[in-house]
Amino acid sequence: MPDYHAAIVHPDDDTPDTYCGIVPQEHVDRVLNACETDPDRWPRPGRDGGVYVLRADGDLDHYLPTDAPARPTGTEATP
Repeated sequence: MPDYHAAIVHPDDDTPDTYCGIVPQEHVDRVLNACETDPDRWPRPGRDGGVYVLRADGDLDHYLPTDAPARPTGTEATP
């Protein structure tokens, strides 16, 4: 089972994303199971096997597998 990088994404303001560390698959499974009984939290697929989950405060929990391919940062995307 993979581990995941966990972060909080703040989509509605200029606050930088908050990296929370690495969590095991079991943590992500518990979060997704909790979404099934809470209509205000909805998981959405992310890139490379990642998942986003809406938080009560409007931010997003982002889980990305640690074995996902590395992406360059601070560069412009090439079409």
